[in-house]
Amino acid sequence: MHLRFFSRYRNLKRLSWCRSRSQFSMEGLAWHLEQQRRPQLEELCLSGAIASDQELATVVCRLPLSLKSFELGSGDFGPLCFRHLQERYFGTLVNLNLEGCDTFTSRMALDVLLNCHRLEEFKAAAISLSDLYSTPKPWVCLGLLLLKVTFINDINDNNEDNSIDRINNGNALVFEQESRLKRLGTCLYVAGLLGPGLQIQFVHHKAPERID
Repeated sequence: MHLRFFSRYRNLKRLSWCRSRSQFSMEGLAWHLEQQRRPQLEELCLSGAIASDQELATVVCRLPLSLKSFELGSGDFGPLCFRHLQERYFGTLVNLNLEGCDTFTSRMALDVLLNCHRLEEFKAAAISLSDLYSTPKPWVCLGLLLLKVTFINDINDNNEDNSIDRINNGNALVFEQESRLKRLGTCLYVAGLLGPGLQIQFVHHKAPERID
């Protein structure tokens, strides 16, 4: 897609971008998505981005402050990119999907739940029970409609009784947090062993629209 394409759409509000089908550099994309060029951009979905943390940060730090939805299907989302996301958009994000980013860590995911008070939809790969234990503070995203994340027991213990107690305590912590999310709706609980751990997924199922 030619760079001049963007010049036609100053009032662009939503963009879904597959980098694998384009020759744009991340720097070039960042330039075209800056505040003064796309002041109304609210939703951005990037896929096929084989990019470093620094390259992705170049985009995130220059996106309009009007951004409410951010999805990233791949790429090395690291601490630099996360810091820009945290500083600029934690107060405004409504939808965040980083499920496809292996480098989006458990700690980062937990920080989102602890700080993004406007969040309605959140997808991430995993949160470890060790991180959950270390920060048992209440999640602030009480308006959450959709939450998809796997909670993993990452603490190895040869004592089976201790392991069972820890899993039970982990379950209690997770469900205590979930019980405060009054808008979450139906939850799907999946318990299965994967390596040393259990998995829990919460998925909100929206009721079908009524047709009169």
